[in-house]
Amino acid sequence: MAERILIADDEADMRTLLTIALKSQGYEVLAAENGARVIDLLRREAVDVLILDLMMPEVDGWQVLQEVRGKTPTLILSARGAVEDRVKGLNLGASDYLLKPFDMRELIARVQALLRRQESKELLRRGSLVLDRTSKEVRVEEQLLELTPKEYELLEFLALHPGQVFSREQLVDRLWGYDYTGELRAVDTHIKKVRLKLREAGGDGNWVATVWGFGYKFEGAAT
Repeated sequence: MAERILIADDEADMRTLLTIALKSQGYEVLAAENGARVIDLLRREAVDVLILDLMMPEVDGWQVLQEVRGKTPTLILSARGAVEDRVKGLNLGASDYLLKPFDMRELIARVQALLRRQESKELLRRGSLVLDRTSKEVRVEEQLLELTPKEYELLEFLALHPGQVFSREQLVDRLWGYDYTGELRAVDTHIKKVRLKLREAGGDGNWVATVWGFGYKFEGAAT
């Protein structure tokens, strides 16, 4: 499952340059030309890293940071080099700050560092549910669940984004890939099996909740 990077910059040439470079590294890439579009995408899509320009029309990067509130790892990419700007960006929740002009190798290295930082959080805890992201084991109250690889991927993905609703189409694209030609109902089948196994282990099957007319979300509280 490729990591997804969201590029936010009002310059089309910059978006194209970054898209080509990041795709060459195997990442999925989304792009937005203004802050309003960024906020909309973050509400609808799961994003692993946000690359954010500060000076954008309609809604600027500062407003995006206030909306994100540190929930998505964010690399500010800006020509604003004053110490005050860098401090403000980091205080608003940005993870890193890189000045324009920049070397693409450094930008890619910084993106990779942000992704490693996320991956280093080996244990994902959601109440009594614990996912070991290294061994791919899932436990409820210390009881091990026997999940298939795809069931694990589905549960981990939802648990990484608590409260965010994903449609069947989004889950298929993310977990099965854009070239998947099977039935969307495969998502429902996997959800049903995950819920059953959670209940059998003494957990709450409703951790994976149905949002009627929209899709699914994880409702367990982050710990």
